[in-house]
Amino acid sequence: MAGRLGGRANAWRVRHTGRPAALGALAVAVLSSFTAGPLIAATAPAPAAAVAAWRLWLAAAALAPFGLRAVARSPVLRTWRGRAWTAAAGLALAAHFYLWIGSLRLTAIAPATTLVNAAPLLLLALECAIFGRRPHPGQWAGVAVSLAGMALLGAADWTGDRAAAAGDALALGGAAASAVYLVAGRAVRPAMGAMPYNLCVFTLAAAALSLLASSTGLPLLELPLRIWILLAALAAGPTLLGHALANFSLAQLSPTAVSLAYLLEPVGGSLLGYLWLRQVPTWTEAAGAAVTLAGLAVYLLASPRAAAQPSAP
Repeated sequence: MAGRLGGRANAWRVRHTGRPAALGALAVAVLSSFTAGPLIAATAPAPAAAVAAWRLWLAAAALAPFGLRAVARSPVLRTWRGRAWTAAAGLALAAHFYLWIGSLRLTAIAPATTLVNAAPLLLLALECAIFGRRPHPGQWAGVAVSLAGMALLGAADWTGDRAAAAGDALALGGAAASAVYLVAGRAVRPAMGAMPYNLCVFTLAAAALSLLASSTGLPLLELPLRIWILLAALAAGPTLLGHALANFSLAQLSPTAVSLAYLLEPVGGSLLGYLWLRQVPTWTEAAGAAVTLAGLAVYLLASPRAAAQPSAP
């Protein structure tokens, strides 16, 4: 009896102390994500595949001294299911970066960063189908309001500019890849650990993007010094602090909550884009940002009421 009570006490302590740490990690991840759009826009005209590949290679190199041993000992990678989910996450991350960076070559920071975060509705559908989750109606309402705000933010690009419209389409494709990436992470990250998981998915994604660049004749090494400095900043900030800490938070938070928190990225990215690159958001984009934040607030307020419902392990 004492052993069972002790085990329950330890489980309660892990659950209730782990969630504040996950929320703190997610807050830092979102703040660091504000720099992603402006940094990527500043790497033009470097090829999207090269920028995405080196961003991830540099991040993986930083993690390798601390994570290689954990990868070799990970029981998750010894199973077919674990390897399949990890590979799916790596390929989805590669697609996410490639499509989103490509979108920033064609459209402005505000609509690109907004539309690439259009994953919440897809995530809810995937969680319901794969994990049997039953979201609270308030969560659905928050997602709907957020998506309405993102539509308003991107409305300026949907008025006839073919290049901007193509950029919007690439950003939405990046959102679909992001949904797969987060769901795959939910399947293996809690059992695998943040460090080995990040190292694996970053390396797989970087290898896939390097293969894509090489097979299409795009330069991987012939980049100016200015681009290499920006790539180092991308690896250190949005990648290591951003995606790595977001992966850490997935042990305690759902993919939908993580994705909805990233809806703040268009606001911060647009502000930095104005201060650094002088990209001035329109009134429509500003209104869309306000609606997006309102949807995020609705979702977060609804989340505690849904906490007692079954969720993925």
